[in-house]
Parts: sequence; C-alpha cells; structure tokens
Amino acid sequence: MKRLPEQLKRLMQYHKMNESTLARKINIPQPVINRLLSGSTSNPRVSTLLALAQYFNVSIEALIGEEHIPSEELAKFAHYIYIQNDRSLLEGTTPQQMMMSTTKYKNSFAYQVNHTLLEPRFSQGTLLIISPEKHHKHGDYMMIKKTGGIFIRQALILENSKTFLT
Repeated sequence: MKRLPEQLKRLMQYHKMNESTLARKINIPQPVINRLLSGSTSNPRVSTLLALAQYFNVSIEALIGEEHIPSEELAKFAHYIYIQNDRSLLEGTTPQQMMMSTTKYKNSFAYQVNHTLLEPRFSQGTLLIISPEKHHKHGDYMMIKKTGGIFIRQALILENSKTFLT
C-alpha cells in the first residue's frame, strides 16, 4: 500500500487529470482522493480501490504498487473517441473534436451537454462517455435518440428484469 500514492499520481498525470476531476469521474469525494494521494490513509476501502482500478483499467495489485505499470501498458488502454453533441448525433455528421479515453468499449463516444435541461445532475459543458455496447444496470444513465432530440434518462430495473426510464 505504500506505493499507492505514487501509482495514483502516475496514472492521474498520464491521464492529465487533477483530484477534483478524478473524484467527479468515479463518484468518490475529493477528500478521499486527497488522502490517498498524500498517503495519510493506510487502509483504503476496497470499493474505492476497485473504482480507481476499473476507471484506470488496471488491476488492484498494479494500483497499490505490487505490480509495475509500464508506460507501454498505459498506452494500450488509451484511444481517441469523438466528442458528439445533439447536432452531430441527429444529423449523423462526423464531429471535429476528439478526446483520449480508456473505455474498453469500441463504439464509445463522448457526448457534450450543451444545455441546462439535465441540471443539477449534469451541468452545461459536461462530457458524458456513452458506450452503446455496454449492458445497462440499475441506476445507469442511458441516452435515447428519437425524432426531435436526444434524451438522457436513468434506468430503473425491477425484479422481473423489466427496464423503465425515469
């Protein structure tokens, strides 16, 4: 665990992100990320380590420093995805902007929220990573493209496996 702060700093530097960005992306309070980076916590929660490992696409062993993560390995997981908006999605045009992503889903893209309709959950300018091939779970947000617009709704899955959008 002594190498966790070093490994986490390295991963964050590679992905060009700060504490607040990482905290927001994995839905963990920023003070928790700060304590991990400073080394002030010697026994982090498994759920925190798992969220970090999944986000950075590394094993927990690599995250805590028991395995080395060579730079070439980091590069394997990174690829570029398009940044879409309502217009490019509805018109089917190829967007001009791209960003680096570590998502493992091939057809993923970023969706830039250009309105205030999704506030307070997603503010204007937020980038959402959309992975069409990913199987949704209870509580996930889903993008629906219909005539007249793009809609983001939360999935509610009941006991009988029926999915409703809220």
